[in-house]
Amino acid sequence: MSFNTAGQRSEDDSIQRKIGSYDSGNAGPLLIAITGMHGNEPAGIRAVRSVIAQLNATQPPLRGRFLALAGNLAALCEKKRYLQHDLNRIWLPENVKRIRGTQVSILKDEDRELREFVDAVEGELAAAKGRAILVDLHSTSAPAPPFSVISDTIQNRRVALSFHIPVVLGLEEAVDGTLLSYFGEQGLTAVGIEGGQHDDDSTIENHESVLWLSLVAGGLLTEAAVPALETHRRRLKEATRGLPQVVDVIYRHGIEPDDEFEMRKGYTNFHPVKKGELVGQDVQGDVFVPAKGLLLLPRYQGLGDDGFFVCRPVKIFWLYLSSLMRGIGLDRLLVLLPGVRADTGRGSILLVDTHIARWLVVQVFHLLGFRRSGFKGEFLSFTRRPEGPEINRD
Repeated sequence: MSFNTAGQRSEDDSIQRKIGSYDSGNAGPLLIAITGMHGNEPAGIRAVRSVIAQLNATQPPLRGRFLALAGNLAALCEKKRYLQHDLNRIWLPENVKRIRGTQVSILKDEDRELREFVDAVEGELAAAKGRAILVDLHSTSAPAPPFSVISDTIQNRRVALSFHIPVVLGLEEAVDGTLLSYFGEQGLTAVGIEGGQHDDDSTIENHESVLWLSLVAGGLLTEAAVPALETHRRRLKEATRGLPQVVDVIYRHGIEPDDEFEMRKGYTNFHPVKKGELVGQDVQGDVFVPAKGLLLLPRYQGLGDDGFFVCRPVKIFWLYLSSLMRGIGLDRLLVLLPGVRADTGRGSILLVDTHIARWLVVQVFHLLGFRRSGFKGEFLSFTRRPEGPEINRD
């Protein structure tokens, strides 16, 4: 089934790009819930339908606009992760530019899905009367507690930490072409949510709780307008009890179709692993973990080029310290350090000679709001993460 713009059921059973919306006519932020970027992840769609139905039933005084969009419609119909290309791996700026410059009638599969989706989002952003926030709802093939994924900006942190689930940093450095990175580079607040295993009913509930908390964190609803708010907070806290508040990705095991990679059974998200632990097999033989940490996103599905990730806990102190350092402008002093210079004509990119600056380079740049973007010649390149304006909750 689908919902029309008023949140009511449509007569057909198809999933439409616009799942539904709620708008009480007041100026304010735009919150876009993104669902179904992968066609085998239906929980987010069910969650937004439930929330929109409740909003329309209770009619709370909302500031701004809440909108839910579906991503890969064709893959959702097939109940497959994707058809030809992972829709959440093709959002590279040059690729989006190429697709937007091509006639829609020529585009196929995920290229066409991206074109229709980005046009829908850009149309909403152009009409928005306040700050825009994206919440991208996903689920996993392995049993999993809920967690969030962000590019490490102050606004992203503030929204993600309000959910009381683990926050994963550094994934955007390990994985290219995600929707969150694309819109995050435009200065939008953008948070990804892994709600749990694909077909688990608790995943739908976790996504619903995240959506209600997003409406409050984004300033669209007051806490008093969500009577069950504490229930939603408690649900997410209990689902993630004992897990670290923040983790940083330190390793990605990328795979190709010809690798015939198979993950050993029994692993879940945040499963502790030791250096050298056997976790899978491929055509070359056994696959071992290269470093001690926590396993993340083990692949138990036939599609995708991520075998697994390894992450490590981050003390919340370092996030508070980095907020302070960014607030007083220490990031602008990085070019004064030995071995660091600005890329010619591009002040947002810094180049580091690692023969000169050798100690804790990545950690320092992360603290000050930069992401590692690879090498330019023999220099390590870092790009400043764009920080949007403050979310106004008044």
